[in-house]
Amino acid sequence: MAGKAPRMELEMDKKWIVENYKEETVTVSVESIKHTVYVFNCTGSTIVIKGKVNSVTIDNCKKCGVVFDDLLSSVDIVNCKSVQIQAMGKMPLLNIDKTDGAQVYLNEQCLECEVLSAKSSEMNV
Repeated sequence: MAGKAPRMELEMDKKWIVENYKEETVTVSVESIKHTVYVFNCTGSTIVIKGKVNSVTIDNCKKCGVVFDDLLSSVDIVNCKSVQIQAMGKMPLLNIDKTDGAQVYLNEQCLECEVLSAKSSEMNV
């Protein structure tokens, strides 16, 4: 069974969809604070988000890394295995749900970040 083709596109001028990437580095250039980024079903890839983004959701990814500049709302990590995220700027909230293996790298601007987790294991912040 062949996997679905990788795609990265902006839907309804609001939501960036990044899905089905395998072993690649993908850069998303966010031009509006209203934009969200949804990363789905990626394996062994690095997603770099440039610009200030409203929120980031990482769903069903394995061995992936996500790096972003500034975040207005939250990062949600759901149904993932062995993911890494790095906040280069501000991140107010981090939700980790049903995830095994999450490495989170924060900078000084994220010292007041709230971290919530449920049904997850192997988390390092």
